[in-house]
Amino acid sequence: MIARPDTLSVDVEDWYHLNYDAMAGVERRDFEPRVERNTERLLALFAEHGARATFFFLGSVAEEYPELVRAAAAAGHEIASHGYAHELVYSQSRDAFRADVARSLAILQDLTSAPIRGYRAPSWSIRPDRETPWFYEVLAELGLAYSASLFPFTTYLYGDSSAPLGWFRPGDGTMVEVPTTVAEVAGRRMPFSGGFYLRALPYTALRWAGRRVHAAGRPVMYYLHPREIDPDQPRLKLPRRDALVTYIGLRGAERKLRRLLRAMPTAPVPIADYLAAEGALPAHVADAAPASTGR
Repeated sequence: MIARPDTLSVDVEDWYHLNYDAMAGVERRDFEPRVERNTERLLALFAEHGARATFFFLGSVAEEYPELVRAAAAAGHEIASHGYAHELVYSQSRDAFRADVARSLAILQDLTSAPIRGYRAPSWSIRPDRETPWFYEVLAELGLAYSASLFPFTTYLYGDSSAPLGWFRPGDGTMVEVPTTVAEVAGRRMPFSGGFYLRALPYTALRWAGRRVHAAGRPVMYYLHPREIDPDQPRLKLPRRDALVTYIGLRGAERKLRRLLRAMPTAPVPIADYLAAEGALPAHVADAAPASTGR
């Protein structure tokens, strides 16, 4: 049986923060912002179920909506970095990546008056063995303790099916990497724990996959974006496959998320809390977030 609570994470970005090739050169300044209202809805939903999460804020969003960061922190959620501008990591030089993350950290630390320990790459865009060998070294230089940036399943957009399933220490062991959760089915990996998969798969499949992960002794790391509970968001003109990945299942996503939260035997926790309980991070890393008061 599973020994640890599941974890919950939110990549706080707006509906137009997409990294498809079709978005190259698209001017985003005139788009209607919806991230504030959607994130507030998630905060209310999590409060209703006693759930605490890791909120990976884009620095640009935190800069525009500082009260959103403060509200999440005040509710006991972990505040972490998603970079500043939602640029793919492997499209940046080492120096550009460092500047992007450092800019986001300065904003988030100023708003929370607390150190930021976690980072998630936009669109799971790390390739440590190829284009981004400096990735973990840069994060460690900036004082971060863990990354949640690996997707351990290969898709046409991202992922690496050879990545470990559980948390591990890459490189010199300074940093911790927490890959997102996939289930193992007949020797194959099955993504299910968030994003497109949370929207596209039926609730019964999500619960079945979660139980398989628990039976293997691992918690599930659920993840989502505020836009995924917003069926009324504007639609971009994207190629068919990209449009399917982006817009399928929007109308039922919040309902499935509610059911998943209701079905959890223990309220989910932020990633830093899970890693501290595992002994992977010092306990003080999670001290800034108050303990869960239950459901």
